[in-house]
Amino acid sequence: DDSTSSSSSSSENTREAAKKSSKAKKMINTRLLEKLSARGETLEEREERRSQRRAARIAAKFGYTSTDNPFHDPNLHETFVWKKKENTNDNTVPETTNTSR
Repeated sequence: DDSTSSSSSSSENTREAAKKSSKAKKMINTRLLEKLSARGETLEEREERRSQRRAARIAAKFGYTSTDNPFHDPNLHETFVWKKKENTNDNTVPETTNTSR
């Protein structure tokens, strides 16, 4: 019984690893690259142009930019991470965990 569960769990781990590696691989959109080459634009230039347009749209919606905001927070565009909570969670997790029952 234990031997079949360990073999099935190893095959599940292999499948999960394959999924993760396929997600990490960046897909190349050939149609997009053809369109960009026709415009004389690189992928990096396109991303920059789109990010500028996105920033302008957000500034118009909220009335301030990430550098000029009422909170005086230069990191406003970044995702907030509560570091004190992370530190306490790291301290409470035991170093060795026994998952077998």
